[in-house]
Amino acid sequence: MYDMKALYEAYSVEEAVKLRLEHPEAQIIAGGTDVLIKLREFKGFSRLVDIHDLPELKPIVREADGTVRVGSGASFTDIEAVSYTHLRAHETTLHL
Repeated sequence: MYDMKALYEAYSVEEAVKLRLEHPEAQIIAGGTDVLIKLREFKGFSRLVDIHDLPELKPIVREADGTVRVGSGASFTDIEAVSYTHLRAHETTLHL
């Protein structure tokens, strides 16, 4: 079904960059749905660098001015957990 030759899992942003430099043909994935569909259709992705669990990409923080910054790696579950605790405590609305 998939013609995948390698899956590299990065545990930090630094490691993800290193893996990408070592394997320039690799596609970076975080969730992977679109890439896996293309793999199934044989669109040329045979090596992947997985960044889905990098802690540096997951933070959800409230800035001093009240702005909420959501990291690019935060899942909807992460956002939901924060919205029910931290955001509601400050009467903040999160618009997606």
